[in-house]
Amino acid sequence: MSSILRFTPLYGVKTEDLAVCYLLEIDDFRILLDCGWNDRFEETLLEPLRRIAPRVDAVLISHPDLFHLGALPYAVAKLGLRAPTYATLPVWRMGQLFMYDAHQSRAMQEDFQVFDLDDVDSAFENFIQLKYQQIVNFSERGKGITITPHPAGHMIGGTVWKIQSETEEIVYANDFNHKRERHLNPTTLQYLTRPSHLIISASQALVRPSSSSSISGQQFPKGSQIYSRSNPLTEICEEALSTLRQGGDVVIPVDTAGRVLELALGFEDFWATEKLGSSYAVAIIEHVSFNTIDFAKSMMEWMSDAVINKFDTTRENPFHLKHIHLCHSRSELSSLLSPKVILTSVASLECGFSRELVVEMVSNKKNKLILVDRLEPNTLAHSIYNVLEDESEGKTVQLPRIALRLNRRVPLQGAELEEYYANMKTSNESVSLLQNPSEMHFENRLSSSTEEEQEEEDLSSMSDDEKDKATNHFGSFSGESKIDKARSEMIVFSNARKQTDDIWDDYGLVIDTKCFMIGEDPGEIEGDSEEFSETSMDDALNNPVDFRGLFQEDEQVPTKCIQVNVNLEVACQIRYVGCAGLSDGRSLRQLLTAVAPRRVIIVHGSRKETAAIKEFCERGLTKDIFCPRAMETIDITTDTSIFRLTLRDRLLSSCIWKRIGDYELSFLDGTIRVENESSPKEKETNVSHTQEYVLEQRSSLDSGHPIVFIGEGKLSDLRPALSRVGIPSDFIGDSVSNGNSGRSIMP
Repeated sequence: MSSILRFTPLYGVKTEDLAVCYLLEIDDFRILLDCGWNDRFEETLLEPLRRIAPRVDAVLISHPDLFHLGALPYAVAKLGLRAPTYATLPVWRMGQLFMYDAHQSRAMQEDFQVFDLDDVDSAFENFIQLKYQQIVNFSERGKGITITPHPAGHMIGGTVWKIQSETEEIVYANDFNHKRERHLNPTTLQYLTRPSHLIISASQALVRPSSSSSISGQQFPKGSQIYSRSNPLTEICEEALSTLRQGGDVVIPVDTAGRVLELALGFEDFWATEKLGSSYAVAIIEHVSFNTIDFAKSMMEWMSDAVINKFDTTRENPFHLKHIHLCHSRSELSSLLSPKVILTSVASLECGFSRELVVEMVSNKKNKLILVDRLEPNTLAHSIYNVLEDESEGKTVQLPRIALRLNRRVPLQGAELEEYYANMKTSNESVSLLQNPSEMHFENRLSSSTEEEQEEEDLSSMSDDEKDKATNHFGSFSGESKIDKARSEMIVFSNARKQTDDIWDDYGLVIDTKCFMIGEDPGEIEGDSEEFSETSMDDALNNPVDFRGLFQEDEQVPTKCIQVNVNLEVACQIRYVGCAGLSDGRSLRQLLTAVAPRRVIIVHGSRKETAAIKEFCERGLTKDIFCPRAMETIDITTDTSIFRLTLRDRLLSSCIWKRIGDYELSFLDGTIRVENESSPKEKETNVSHTQEYVLEQRSSLDSGHPIVFIGEGKLSDLRPALSRVGIPSDFIGDSVSNGNSGRSIMP
């Protein structure tokens, strides 16, 4: 029989929450499909993962955002997840940027202890990077199981996974886009036809496409359908420009290293076309904004055909942004003149720069907040969107207010600052004594030298009689006395040169050779600049990178975390322009029809979205539809008449093999014998054994067998076969004709 398949959604089904994690079991081999978390990092959400993490054999990641891989550092560090993680190269690289930015966004507002940067590094060391259409064969318990990544769109490196095991072909499609975008090609899901199982996301199933761009930008009342945009990037840029011309700032919350790339290209092209570079500034402020764009420059082969063709034609990388400023701190952002457009993480407004900026700008009616991503419940972004819906229904009479608890870091002052420095001084002295005990001896020698100088001064002022008395008391001052070595050593003179910029390694001070060059160009020493940049790009792409240097300031001001309850007065303009890069409801149904799966498992969507897709599938697509609840294990094994047979060596040696194409076939007349079959008594007591089906050759006097046609008939193969048996033939039109009999064979 075929493999036994079981599927268990750990979380991410029949809910509006965006974090997903599913478990697929093929016999005894356990595959974790995504390992997501939300940006609130609620540990209770991961309780189902805690139960199975140590027993997972492989992890497949489909996208680099937190909702698909955010729980990996925590699972590796604290839940015992040791399985290798498979993903495309951009998902591996951009996912690391997502996690670094998420950690720093939390740490800038609170004492974040859920995971640290070392946990992020450890998790991403387990990644195995793949290319699209690269087949991976598992071994040991997973022998016979293969995985293959296919393009999904939505984010760079996004993946639709195809998992094969004997007669089973499982396609896992979570978040995909059928449309071609500026920097991404569309998904190839429609070419993975007739799989035995399709695990598909129902997210966006209720989103209807707009027939014209005039519908875009409309404010939709509560409970109505949201429309997808025909050209959302142009609409976002036009909305931003109209606000800038009225003197207001525009804040657009985005993710860290996914959809922000599409928005960056959109603003870059729009600003270049409208020649707005000298008029208004566009900024991306994240903790890793420079690295995000830098890695995007080196991933051209993962982007759309339009981006690659433009690069081949003009030799210009589209991510050499000329109209967008990259910022890592609020001070860098403040240096740009207002009004300006600010793309900032995170999209939910739960932490990071986006939360700070929105809290500061919503009270000004000239400013505008543009929401572009999916909205997760119980977040500040969702609360602000509810204000937009209330305004569209005419419920708001006065300025809306949102009760909010803000976490902030504030500098220490007064007694707290003095206590901090006192503790630091005490701890530093303790550490220095433990690490360098010789310093204590050196200080003793210094004090001894000081005492000696004082004694000499006292003796010089004495009379001869007093010196004799002192000599009898302290000893002789003549050359016969013993000299203490500690007192004889000279004090090392300190170097007055500033050493703050010196760099030291294991061999001492690193010498800057540029200081000794006279009349030479230091830039020419390293060789050709293009060759150097390509080497640096390859190293940045394939080698692990430590981003923590970005977060270490030269002088860290001591701070503490406080909580402040505020009533946020929302006076600014609010717009929702969906630019999540996902297939809408109609396209989702068209893809389902094109793929035509035999069984459908619906995940990642609200109850209404799940019910809508289930209703569509029941109309004629398939009757085998599964909509499991969280932590509900379902058996999705395909009931087939295929059995695994054991062939003895003696049987194989007696077969006569004939090569047909890439295969060798043999005809066999035999019987199937069942070994280890349970007896009737054992069946009654529910005692079972592992049954083995053995094929044995049946002795027969007749050595022949009926003619069996195998493969696809081709006239080009028929003519040589006729020639071998002495029958002349020729091609006449679309047939092979026998010249002697005049008979023709047509396809």
